[in-house]
Amino acid sequence: MKCLIIYTPHAMKGQVKKYKQQIRTTLKQKFKVVDFLESKYTTNTSDIASSACGIYDCVIALGGDGTFNEVINGIAEKENKPVLAFLPCGTVNDLARSLKIPRKLDAALKVILDGHTFKHDIFKINNRYGIYVVAAGILTGCSYITGQENKRRFGWYAYAYEALKELFRKNSIRMKITCDKKTFDGSYAVMLLANSNSVAGINVNKNADLNDGLIDVILLRQFRFMKITNLISALRLIKIFIFKIKKIKNTKYFAHLKASEVTIENYSSSKLNVDGEYGGNDSIIKLKMLKEEIEIFAPKIK
Repeated sequence: MKCLIIYTPHAMKGQVKKYKQQIRTTLKQKFKVVDFLESKYTTNTSDIASSACGIYDCVIALGGDGTFNEVINGIAEKENKPVLAFLPCGTVNDLARSLKIPRKLDAALKVILDGHTFKHDIFKINNRYGIYVVAAGILTGCSYITGQENKRRFGWYAYAYEALKELFRKNSIRMKITCDKKTFDGSYAVMLLANSNSVAGINVNKNADLNDGLIDVILLRQFRFMKITNLISALRLIKIFIFKIKKIKNTKYFAHLKASEVTIENYSSSKLNVDGEYGGNDSIIKLKMLKEEIEIFAPKIK
């Protein structure tokens, strides 16, 4: 069996070389061949993963959620795609939190050695793929606005700083959102499509169904009151994170449902966050869930 580890220059704070021998020696217990390749630029990760199909039995993403997303974009919907694994070393690591993959290197490697896998849904959004979140509106751009150097130096606090600044920016998203056969049309403070237990480092969707072919759709309607509109919206968003998605009831402010397909008419050219990275601002956005499209090494659910 052969495995390939794909990493970026920023992974492990630029210290991957320091840990290569430890990783290789550990994985040699399971794989005859253990190769490393450094991704030189964002889409290079997808290219490397794509070229690994049919050659490697396992592809391991060493990095953050963005690195894993790029790996998915290289293998999705291919017949000879490898099993995936994740050695998380990003700032937030929502996917790892959701699947209970440890951040400590030894423990994460043990997950791979143990050999238990989980078949996970992903989604196709226009011409790209994602695995755990699509979001737009207030506070949703912090993960990709925050600079790489600030992430490295200050970690989660760098995101918090960007979030504070965003409270004072103009925020208005005007969308028509069709979830399977149900349509919503209006102004929203936040649109959140979640296929994960964890979003923004918080266990907001405990015991989420990650392979049912459906995605949670959460809409927070915009409330306007002079200059504190964003603050009120932010407080309502915090309510979702405190009381969890499954407990949110449909009211005049909130809407929550599940869907296999979502079409968004993005009237306000709102920017999307897809798996923590900038996902464009297309006027028409079509999302389709792909049930159990990938297989990933993960701790066995008890």
